[in-house]
Amino acid sequence: MIMNDVRKDINDLMNSKIPTFRIAKETDTCLATEQNYRSGKGKIDNMTIKIASKFCDYVERLKKDGEL
Repeated sequence: MIMNDVRKDINDLMNSKIPTFRIAKETDTCLATEQNYRSGKGKIDNMTIKIASKFCDYVERLKKDGEL
């Protein structure tokens, strides 16, 4: 159940209008990695826990601020 929530949050982030550069910068992730996930080249199911955790923390901040 938790994995479905994580997957949904990350999918929502990847499908948002938030610029790729901003997400990469604010999550301290590689821009190329971010672009791969957004384009579908990288699969969310194969994402490392470290990156997924950064994205989930960022989604929570966005939700708190009403941006997502």
